[in-house]
Amino acid sequence: MAGHTKADEHLSDYERVVCYHTLPRVSHPLTLGLIAAYAVCLVEALAAIAIGVYLGHPWWLRLGSIALVGLIFFGLIVFTARAFINEVRRRKALRATEGVPDARESAHDLPDPFEDHILLHHPSHTRGTLFSLTDNHDTDGYTVRAGAQRGCWLVTDLSTGDVLEVNTVEHGRSFQFGLNLPARLVARRDGQDVAQIRRLFSMQEQKVDIEVLSPTPMSLQLRNQGFFVDNRLVGRVYFLRGSFYLDIHRSCFNDGVLAYFISEI
Repeated sequence: MAGHTKADEHLSDYERVVCYHTLPRVSHPLTLGLIAAYAVCLVEALAAIAIGVYLGHPWWLRLGSIALVGLIFFGLIVFTARAFINEVRRRKALRATEGVPDARESAHDLPDPFEDHILLHHPSHTRGTLFSLTDNHDTDGYTVRAGAQRGCWLVTDLSTGDVLEVNTVEHGRSFQFGLNLPARLVARRDGQDVAQIRRLFSMQEQKVDIEVLSPTPMSLQLRNQGFFVDNRLVGRVYFLRGSFYLDIHRSCFNDGVLAYFISEI
């Protein structure tokens, strides 16, 4: 029988600001230019090896082999160093939030930048588990049951009892190690499609198109962990202390966003 796991986490006001605004600025993903330049150098090294083998010239073969080995080690050093620097910056930004108390509820003169936002979170989980989506006070909002088939979920709204069915249409492909996220998802209510989610193939940070069909049509795109509507930032997803967080403007929260969020396993 599946266990019911629930996150017992509270995101402080300062942590929320850092996760929403600061972390995306201090972490720099690999650029397409860098990836393209590295790929061109690899192709040139392989071409030199091929010329050496085809023409029987040891000099070309030796030159290409040395260049290929050098490029492999260079790539390992550069890409590892980039990931390490990003992680150091991330930890430094989060360390600054330690011990900072929440803003007092009585401080009405301080505007709340997240007043119109919905914040949901759930723990990292495995296939076959039953888990809750809770708010920042650990109040259950939704329960999610993973289906018997891989890539299927049933999401129950505890306030209304409505059920959202999320199914994987196409499994994903990614250059990011360890990720095997669905490439295409469909969200349904009462047998009718209400949203479609499509993860775009990318060598950088994942990009996701979310097309909401009902009740209010809307198009969103997720890039660099931020939700955008007409290039306007309306929300983010982030990972902290073993939990995934969805932080989005209330007017832009819909079945498509919810379906995307629960598929992030």
